[in-house]
Amino acid sequence: MQQGQELAPVFLLTESVYCDRLKMKKDHPSKGGSTMSVQEPLRLAEGEYRFACLVWDHEPLPSGELVKLAAEALGWKKSTTYTVLKKLCERGVLQNAGGTVTSRVAKQAVQCAESAAVVDKTFGGSLPRFVAAFLSAKPISDAEAAEIRALLDAAHDKEG
Repeated sequence: MQQGQELAPVFLLTESVYCDRLKMKKDHPSKGGSTMSVQEPLRLAEGEYRFACLVWDHEPLPSGELVKLAAEALGWKKSTTYTVLKKLCERGVLQNAGGTVTSRVAKQAVQCAESAAVVDKTFGGSLPRFVAAFLSAKPISDAEAAEIRALLDAAHDKEG
């Protein structure tokens, strides 16, 4: 990497995070049992994540329609779309069966893993330090505070 060049954000998903920490099944929640087995960390760069979002937002969709969506939303050529699709299929994120593209990993799982990675990396795994930093930067409304309290109460009830 050259000096002054920034790394693209990565979205980290491991079987441990996906299954244990997030308390989610390996099966995609909306697919009725399409099991994904992740052997090593799965990383989605920013462009891969935006591409996967197109699939999550429109699945199931024909691969030709995905080419059109990627051209409109990302400015990608057909060859780029199929290259990234093939790569994400090989890594178990997406699948292209009979020309129909669907996901094998839930969007929520990737978002949760990325959030956990930010807390771990930036705040030493301390959720209270993360929340304190977030709240010091921007005030929240009463409605947002009530929603956060409800989330905390629900999470606390699950543990106890």
